[in-house]
Amino acid sequence: MDAEKLLTQFVNQMTATFGNNIKSITLCGSYVRGDNTEDSDMDVYCLFENLSSWELIATGKIVRNLPSLYSKFELNLQCLTLDEYTRQGFGRAFVTPIKYFESKVLYGEDFGTKPSKEEFIPLFENIISEVIMSIRHYITAQEPVENLVDGRLKGWVLKPLCVALRIERYIIIDNYPRNFNEILHLSSGLPQTKAVEWILDNEKINQDITLAPTEVLLFMLEIATGISKRVADFKDNFAERLLKG
Repeated sequence: MDAEKLLTQFVNQMTATFGNNIKSITLCGSYVRGDNTEDSDMDVYCLFENLSSWELIATGKIVRNLPSLYSKFELNLQCLTLDEYTRQGFGRAFVTPIKYFESKVLYGEDFGTKPSKEEFIPLFENIISEVIMSIRHYITAQEPVENLVDGRLKGWVLKPLCVALRIERYIIIDNYPRNFNEILHLSSGLPQTKAVEWILDNEKINQDITLAPTEVLLFMLEIATGISKRVADFKDNFAERLLKG
């Protein structure tokens, strides 16, 4: 079964089970961007009018009975109410502004609104600080190469770093790159393109880590601290403009 057929089956079962109580089903992430691999989860947001333990358990049963696309496949659901999303702040804090750029409505309405650059900054700061501290930890702990090439570095550093790169490009140049090729294009001439090249070529990153693990980590740290400073400068300039009226 391919992804489209699986999603159709999921939506049909959800709407048959919950009727008017399900208001929106939205696909997000790599399956929308078109850069999904066999390591990718399928991220789906489900908005309900009312959400109780019954809806959660029933949704879990629907997911459990769906076929798997591949051996490590996971349908990753996020369930929340329409009121939580539109009025209680979940739409900005938990669902995150990224949803606006990386989503496809499968059923119901799209309740998202375009985020401002300023709304993206706290999310960027959370992501990039974790990336930077993870890299520093791996350097100071002299993390064994076998641990770095087992997917740990890709999962904890490269993937979130590329998320931060997307947000940084939107904040700095007002253009959100939806896939890795767009990041490469919009980051032309900047060191950060190397991070995208690494995530696109698993064999290359593992080879580079094996040959020179510290150098790879230091280069990733340079990328991360560089984009962090650019966003911090934007934030300071924005605050200064507000003060000047």
